[in-house]
Amino acid sequence: METLIRDMGFLDVFLGTLYILVAYFWAFNVVSKNNTFLYKRYYLRGISYKIGGALFFAGIYVFYYKGGDSIAFFGTIKAVYNLFYLEPSLTFDFLTDPFENYPSAARYEAGSYGVQYLTRGIPSLTIIRIGFFLDLLCFNSYWALCVLFAVISYQFTWRFFVLLCDIYPRLHKEFALAVLFIPSALFWGSGLAKDTVMFGSVLFFVYCTYKALILRKRVLYYITLLLITALLISFIRAFVLFTLIPCSLLMLTVHYRTSIQNSVARFVIGPALIVMGLAASYFIVIGIGSSTEAYNLESLEQKATGYRTWHTTQGGATYSLGGDPDDVSMGNLIRQAPLAITYSLFGPFLWQVSNPVMLLSAVESMFLLYLMLRLLLTSKLWRIYETVISEPLVAFALPFVIIMAIAIGLTSFNFGALVRYRIPILPFFLIMLVIINYRIGFNVASKKG
Repeated sequence: METLIRDMGFLDVFLGTLYILVAYFWAFNVVSKNNTFLYKRYYLRGISYKIGGALFFAGIYVFYYKGGDSIAFFGTIKAVYNLFYLEPSLTFDFLTDPFENYPSAARYEAGSYGVQYLTRGIPSLTIIRIGFFLDLLCFNSYWALCVLFAVISYQFTWRFFVLLCDIYPRLHKEFALAVLFIPSALFWGSGLAKDTVMFGSVLFFVYCTYKALILRKRVLYYITLLLITALLISFIRAFVLFTLIPCSLLMLTVHYRTSIQNSVARFVIGPALIVMGLAASYFIVIGIGSSTEAYNLESLEQKATGYRTWHTTQGGATYSLGGDPDDVSMGNLIRQAPLAITYSLFGPFLWQVSNPVMLLSAVESMFLLYLMLRLLLTSKLWRIYETVISEPLVAFALPFVIIMAIAIGLTSFNFGALVRYRIPILPFFLIMLVIINYRIGFNVASKKG
């Protein structure tokens, strides 16, 4: 990887700067065509933070880590890019078949960079394919590629933010902080990495689901986008899709339950709809798993064990959930779940910090802990429960955050991996807190009035 970093010269910096200027020119044009409050107030700020996050991300990997997965991805992409001009047919075969192996003709160059470990596995190969198409525009510039990843990811994030503001117009400030300006998401979710693609994809999945199945606008169009997004998520991190499906069905169930006008019918039919939604989720997940070997529960368990082994042997700051880490019995998982959630949402703690990057994550985690404790200590639990069963987005967010937090906490065991894997759940955790706080406050104010 040192060769890759050493070869980055003036042209890389120039192309990175050029793409920043092009991005701003394009962003100003978008704002001028969408002369609305949200675009004027947040669009340019949001894309500026996103590009800043990409540059910080690239700088950390180039000057601080002097390597890592992001640089390794660039090496694998660069090898395919160079092969494209020598053997375009081989490159075309690799790009058009998602299950095709990394081109053997590019392995030698990738090996010379020391990045051959990323040339296998569908998740890594998916990022290499995406990166290659973008690299054609970036002329083999790592800095420009990071900027382009950030700008494209921002478009999916922005759409989700606008949807939230359309549903709850008064909460635009809170949603801007929850979606556009989360520090760890701006850093880990803005550069050349799986996490950038996953962050934008998860938000866009919920966006398309809400547009097609709740708002019922351009249904065929948004269902098509939803299926494409689901396929992309399944290629990179299938277990996230397994969580999104049941949580989305629960969101739909709560929406259609609240649309029943008669209170008695709503009381009677509501539980039945929830049970049907959960049952449908179960059979969908089991059906996908049984029909696709890569995504069945046994395969996912093996992958989880592999993640845990890999993360605990890579050095850096680690954490322990106690007990036998290889014990995957239901009883042991239940015992470890509370601590797994705690670490996923609120770790690392300040006393566990071992480097500057971890310090930023620890400060953010303490802020998240403060927000949750403030809500719990100032609100009655039954009011929180009322909001969960009446607000579709909260009904989605609560199980999504809990399930993902358990999965991440049980498989990471390394704070470096944990803070990257958790970024898709942070917006939903904050959105949940914002909506619950708003609804409880709104109800109290209405009764007083």
